[in-house]
Amino acid sequence: MIRTIQDLLNERVAIGKIVNTHGLKGEVKFFPYTNSEEIVKNLSDVILYNSEKKAFTTSPLSL
Repeated sequence: MIRTIQDLLNERVAIGKIVNTHGLKGEVKFFPYTNSEEIVKNLSDVILYNSEKKAFTTSPLSL
């Protein structure tokens, strides 16, 4: 079933924003929307949304 972007976003919580790239291994600089590191540290995967391509990708999270 194809779902709209709005449907997918309604089921998710934004935890931050990618603000820049860093290094040569695909690392990114991340600005969290929360002051609690535990929220981010407890995640194993994240869903990234590319507004230019209007596409989602899933990525493992490593801190």
